[in-house]
Amino acid sequence: MKNMGLTSFLLSLCFVLPNISMTSPKDFMSKDLNGWVKSTTIKRYSIYMQSGEIKKNELIGKTISKYSTNGNITEELHYKSDWNLENKIIYFYNENGVGILENLYSSDGYLSYKQSYNYDDKGNKIEIDIYDSKEKFCSKTINKYDELSNLIEINYYITKPTEDVFDIKMIMKYNEKGNLIQEISYDAKGTLLETWTWSYETYDENKNWTKKIGYDNGEPMNICEREIEYY
Repeated sequence: MKNMGLTSFLLSLCFVLPNISMTSPKDFMSKDLNGWVKSTTIKRYSIYMQSGEIKKNELIGKTISKYSTNGNITEELHYKSDWNLENKIIYFYNENGVGILENLYSSDGYLSYKQSYNYDDKGNKIEIDIYDSKEKFCSKTINKYDELSNLIEINYYITKPTEDVFDIKMIMKYNEKGNLIQEISYDAKGTLLETWTWSYETYDENKNWTKKIGYDNGEPMNICEREIEYY
């Protein structure tokens, strides 16, 4: 499957693909961020090959994430290639700063879906329940973590979320910096759907990546550049 093929498939099974964003106090670690981050801007570009080198081409989209002074993500804005807003996610926390809910709104401000979380005793988000705009239970994900609280497995329950049968399984691997380097997707029968890998090209002074290249089944597909604003 090329580029966003799997995402498109998941979208066809449910209203919105769940955004698996770790909004617990472990936010910085799960999003491979170091330091006191105020916001990040990720720009995604298509690529072309020139003399055997991967070159940046046209803008595909942009994501702006904003963080509070205690390290929690508060808002995520997704833009299309024409810079028009595609959707917006707002994150909510309890009095202890633990993420409890996120709402996704369309570009015209209408609520598209809600997600609520269940945690283990280490603060890892082990189950995410997704509801549509009418509060109807839509789907869920069950997550597994390694000893460093890296998210290493996601099971999507979409077509029959109340039954113990997943539709898609994703297996993730990380490098020594905590950056995601591989994501392999399987269907319920164990058939390989696609393999995404990432190479990290540049880092800033806080050891946060600022450029990475994404590969779909070994073929280079996009370049992401990240600008980070610190407090």
